[in-house]
Amino acid sequence: MGVEKVATGPAGYDPPSLSLGLASTFSGFSTAAHNATTLAFTTPPLGNFLEWMVPYEKDRMQMTLANFPIAFALVFLPLLVLGILVRRQHTVTIRRALMPIAMTLIMRGTCAYRWLPLWDRRTNYQLTLTGYLLVLKAVEWGWVLKGRRRLDEIAPGVPKDEKLRAKIAAEGPVAQAYRALKDFWDLFVNWRGLGWDFGSGSGLKLPALYKDEKNRSKWLARTVQDIFARYIWSPDLPYVPRLILGTAIHIAFAESIMQLGSLVYDVNSLFCVGILRQDPTRWPPLFGNYWKSTSFGDYWSTKWHQVLRQSFLILGGFPGGFLFGVLGMVLGTFFASGLLHSWAFYGSGGHMDPAVMWSFTAQALGLICERAYYKITGKRVNGWVGRVCVIAGVFLGGQHCTDGWAKQGIAGTLVIPPQYSPTINIVWPAIKNVAVNVGLL
Repeated sequence: MGVEKVATGPAGYDPPSLSLGLASTFSGFSTAAHNATTLAFTTPPLGNFLEWMVPYEKDRMQMTLANFPIAFALVFLPLLVLGILVRRQHTVTIRRALMPIAMTLIMRGTCAYRWLPLWDRRTNYQLTLTGYLLVLKAVEWGWVLKGRRRLDEIAPGVPKDEKLRAKIAAEGPVAQAYRALKDFWDLFVNWRGLGWDFGSGSGLKLPALYKDEKNRSKWLARTVQDIFARYIWSPDLPYVPRLILGTAIHIAFAESIMQLGSLVYDVNSLFCVGILRQDPTRWPPLFGNYWKSTSFGDYWSTKWHQVLRQSFLILGGFPGGFLFGVLGMVLGTFFASGLLHSWAFYGSGGHMDPAVMWSFTAQALGLICERAYYKITGKRVNGWVGRVCVIAGVFLGGQHCTDGWAKQGIAGTLVIPPQYSPTINIVWPAIKNVAVNVGLL
């Protein structure tokens, strides 16, 4: 099957890409898979290596059933290898040797494909951002000196409890493989590090628990309830109306991010607690009551999710702290956040937006000012003064970020396909019927 043009966006946008589609015969599908494999693994001369790893938009391949296994393998298998090795002692040399290979393969798997039609910009943006974050996860697992240790272990894979240690030593190959995969999955999905040395063991702050964590059945039932609840759920204006409208859009967009993230988190927690039998306390809420934040520190360290904390520390926080101390760590962490959130526009056919990058970086200034206030007065920012500062910095100052997303089509795309959306198919028609019956329409 040859190369042909595939419609990947609105009218007028028709870049060349590899059309593999659904093969009508097994031989046709095999040919498509072979072509996809060749394109995925055939590397160009060294001078074009970066272009091979991160192709131009016009050179990206449309994701299809034929090449999806290749893209999945490029991203997942290197992480699987590093994730298993990071749970073994004395593997730092081989992990660091494999790390650049893993980074290259993950970047190729992330950037060589156009995951969904280009007009689904939000999903493409999120998938690309996830790919970049997985590259950082490969860096973390490859570079960490002593591997990743649970808090109840004296070394990776070596429990403090002697009886449990003896039980693990007596396990057969199948049980050992299952334990290795189970540990890998916990590390892969547990980005906040609950129960691990890099999370709970390094000052992680989390929202208060609100489910019945002591009763597994009630906890699972409440999680299912939350999943269904989350699933259902202009320059021409004068300055003041524009500010009000912009704030409403900004908050609504942030809320949509929170609900979508919490939906994915709840589905994953349902699997880990219900099937893998993890303790429900390992899955506290993803977000806190952010509208009750009394300082920048309270908002960013407790109320907002901490899923990407370790990734941003690796990319910017730790290097900034090494060079410039605490202030460098704070600035570097938020700069890394802005850089990745801006760079991910590549996946939706857009371009890096300085407004998005600097909106995230500017949040560090609020934390630095709060630290300076504490150094001078000995008191922490709190109360209504802190709330006003958060509103000004996050809800008003952060609108440049939402504006940047909106201009590149991220804010206006649908998260749930229209045919499956209860809001489009049930809620809005019901509201329209009520409005018609009462004479409003």
